[in-house]
Amino acid sequence: MNDTAFQVGRKRAADWFAQNGYSLCVFRDLRRAEFALQSQDTAPETRQSFDDGFAAGLADFIAGVRHG
Repeated sequence: MNDTAFQVGRKRAADWFAQNGYSLCVFRDLRRAEFALQSQDTAPETRQSFDDGFAAGLADFIAGVRHG
């Protein structure tokens, strides 16, 4: 099998998220639901804000940003 570097990278990313037993979207949705239950805030704006923060955190992680 001669997968391209892109294909292999994509598969390895999926493997990493599969460690949790969820796809990235399901993982995000579960964490968003936890947050909504804890904060008792289910407004669409709050859900979108959570998703925006999740995306920013994922981008930081991919870029190698370290948070103290």
